[in-house]
Parts: sequence; structure tokens; C-alpha cells
Amino acid sequence: LHLYQGTLSVQDMPWLADHRIYGVTLFPVTGFLELALTAARAALGPDVALQGVSIRDRLVLPEEGSVRVQVVITPSTDGTHSVEVYS
Repeated sequence: LHLYQGTLSVQDMPWLADHRIYGVTLFPVTGFLELALTAARAALGPDVALQGVSIRDRLVLPEEGSVRVQVVITPSTDGTHSVEVYS
């Protein structure tokens, strides 16, 4: 099991403000992919690939403050790993 965590905020990453939809700032899908891939590479090495990606919910970023995110990598019995992003 590998666990990585950090925070996301519009103040620290102003480019996130470009992802406003109906008045709220959403974390982009490519951001989820980058979080998952970066954590997987850190835990398992540079030659990993993501398969079967499913994003279940949007991540709304607050105008002020930050959101804590965690990436959890769990080994499976078949030699693969699952990667989950929580906020």
C-alpha cells in the first residue's frame, strides 16, 4: 500500500481558475490522471500505465483555501495495482 497526499488550491495554482463551469472551479480530468500517474510512477517505477480509468465525481475547488487530496495505490492479487484519488 502506498499513500500520497497534498493540497490543491486556486491560489497556489492560478491556472485552475481557467476551469470554471457554471460559476464553480472544477479540478480538470487531466489533473486526476496526472495525480494517479505521478503517484503510480513514484511507487512502482517509470514504466507504468493506467487502464480502466473511471472518475466517479467532480472535484469542486473552493474560491478561498484548499482541498486535501490523497492518492492510494493498492496491490491486487493478480499483480496489478489499483489507484484511487480521494478528496
